[in-house]
Amino acid sequence: MSIALCPYNSFRPCDTTQCKPAQDAGGVCPTTKMIELLAEISGKTGA
Repeated sequence: MSIALCPYNSFRPCDTTQCKPAQDAGGVCPTTKMIELLAEISGKTGA
């Protein structure tokens, strides 16, 4: 299971003209969402 990610743009909304991973309705890279989710979870449990 591999998720395409933009190496130069992994923490921002995807630029679909240069990077074409699967996108959700908001046009955000799944990897970015996962990173944000993990950060949120670790922030709640670690704090």
